[in-house]
Amino acid sequence: YVVYLDELFYQSWMAAAQMGNMGLCGGLMLTAFATRVAFMPLAIYSQMVGHKMKLLAPDTEQHMDNMKRYSKQGNKEASQIERAKLKNLRRNHGIYPMISMLNIAQLPVHMVYISMINRLSYNFDINPAILTDGVLWFKDLSSPDPTGILPIIGGLFSLLNILSTSTTGGNSQFRKFSKFFRIFPLISIPIWMTFPAAFNIYWLVTSGCQLLVLNAFRFTKFRKILGIPDFLPGSKLERLNVKKVVSD
Repeated sequence: YVVYLDELFYQSWMAAAQMGNMGLCGGLMLTAFATRVAFMPLAIYSQMVGHKMKLLAPDTEQHMDNMKRYSKQGNKEASQIERAKLKNLRRNHGIYPMISMLNIAQLPVHMVYISMINRLSYNFDINPAILTDGVLWFKDLSSPDPTGILPIIGGLFSLLNILSTSTTGGNSQFRKFSKFFRIFPLISIPIWMTFPAAFNIYWLVTSGCQLLVLNAFRFTKFRKILGIPDFLPGSKLERLNVKKVVSD
């Protein structure tokens, strides 16, 4: 599978580089973007799940509390009934967390891209254009960015992704520990400064696409297009909103 991906991405990169004389830099950006687009439905669904889980948080907490109470009382049957209610609640609103786990499939993709970039960067004979097909101040894609600008922007994108994930959705545990995750992009910047510029270009495209998806969910119109209401039907938040509207 990894060997297949390596051949597929390499050939796609080289073909894209020859389109309109974009060179290896433009070809890498186009190929990385196309790869992200292929995974876009899964990324959007994962964010939909996170947003819906946020809207169902009061209902989920109630079922979880009931499960814990029944378990302490030794009432396994009642606890299982609450668990089934929770599963049905999520299923009725199109929430299947296991589908989001398919995001793990992107890990081999990242590994292949990094391996491919390193292979070309440390073996110029494969494609000497890696030394000259950069743009602006980073002409040599095989060497680190001499100014450090690309790694800094990449770290900023990663930080914004973490901040956006903690505010637009995600589970409560992630939001709880997000403040600790925020330090990772800052630690990564000095490390990325030693990486080839081509890696930083790939990371900017990848994290930039993810950032766009995350922040798109901030807009009501986008959520409406995806069929996500302000309140999920039958949820506690919807009932509270109805009571508020009636009382007003």
